[in-house]
Amino acid sequence: MILTSVLRILSALHYQALNLRFLLFFLLATYLPSLFAIESRLQLNSEVLNFNYAEFNDNGALLDEENGLLPGISLQLSLSKPSHRLLARLQYFDGEVDYDGQTQDGDPFRTNTSEALYSLSVKQFFSDSNDARLEWLLGIELWFWQRDILSRADVQGLFEKYQWQEFSAGVSMQVLRQKNQHAWLEAQLLQTISPRMSIQLDNGFGTVRLGTGLGYRLRFIYQHTLTPQWHWQAQAFIQYFEFGKSNRIAVEGFFGQSALLIEPRSVTRHQGFSFGLQYDFEL
Repeated sequence: MILTSVLRILSALHYQALNLRFLLFFLLATYLPSLFAIESRLQLNSEVLNFNYAEFNDNGALLDEENGLLPGISLQLSLSKPSHRLLARLQYFDGEVDYDGQTQDGDPFRTNTSEALYSLSVKQFFSDSNDARLEWLLGIELWFWQRDILSRADVQGLFEKYQWQEFSAGVSMQVLRQKNQHAWLEAQLLQTISPRMSIQLDNGFGTVRLGTGLGYRLRFIYQHTLTPQWHWQAQAFIQYFEFGKSNRIAVEGFFGQSALLIEPRSVTRHQGFSFGLQYDFEL
């Protein structure tokens, strides 16, 4: 299950080859200072994502909305030395949510949407070597989202693929520090970079460029020590980001017709919870 999910993530990220090379360069640049890490941590989490996505017309009226819970997993590796900490994470969510929207003709339409959401992130934390309770962070994340609006009755569904990068900057503050218990609060500002949406047509895919936007992420992390090497950890987070209205392109094969393809402005709100085990080791 874990290996399959990791392979799916890497396969999805293959569609972003140029961006992946940029991420690998970022990873190398941030990893080199941590080659002689004092502490290394490997963590596996089971996650639940409360997924909410909504699209709006130019007047701000709601066009469609998707809501539901998506199960997922994440695998992360942390390398630390005084004043530096590198965190790399793979995430994968998959499942069905409720779709409430309308057809191309404006008729109300309800169905389910099959979602698959993948991400690969690298974050570098910086702190005063004498006090790591306050850390500044910079990060980059690659996202890939498959959105399959399922057909129902005589209404044909749509299959779309979204991909974008996300730059993050923020702060992590330790709010609990006891013998066997630790807790952190993380706040990040987000900037989406180069978002694109591809829709499946009769003869291939049509792709538009989405507008970029700002967002935020808040994360609370609680960790309980079981042994010097083993810990269990729980996390809760919320995140928000937007995509602006896309450019317009002419396409062929949209339900057998020629059409002008345009993607409306959208807002994404996620809340999530994860629970997992962490193993500490030394390189």
